[in-house]
Amino acid sequence: MTHEFIRGVEEFDTFARLQLVYLREGKYRCPCSKCKNKKFLIPENVKVHLYRRGFMHAYWYWTSHGEIEPNIGVNVHLSSSSIHVDHDDYNGVERLQTMVDDVKGVHQEDKYEPPNPSA
Repeated sequence: MTHEFIRGVEEFDTFARLQLVYLREGKYRCPCSKCKNKKFLIPENVKVHLYRRGFMHAYWYWTSHGEIEPNIGVNVHLSSSSIHVDHDDYNGVERLQTMVDDVKGVHQEDKYEPPNPSA
């Protein structure tokens, strides 16, 4: 588990706790790969599920938790050897690329960038 993943789970939990269903019932849908938003659980159990199983496939936007999926030009291309993200103009692409790099095992310190004289 990376620090980025743990931080993402915490961001998700914070967001989900702001939704009316949680405020009314003290539970929200579990988006883990097994529950797939079908079960309502207390936040502590949801986090355990996410840490053990990860998020369900392709749950990029938390639409079952109140988030609205934006209409943007982001395409993710998957193959057996690589993952590539194309985008038009989207600020979250860097975060998405960081998550993809985490899955691939690429870390920022592994990426060499030569010095930029104009910086």
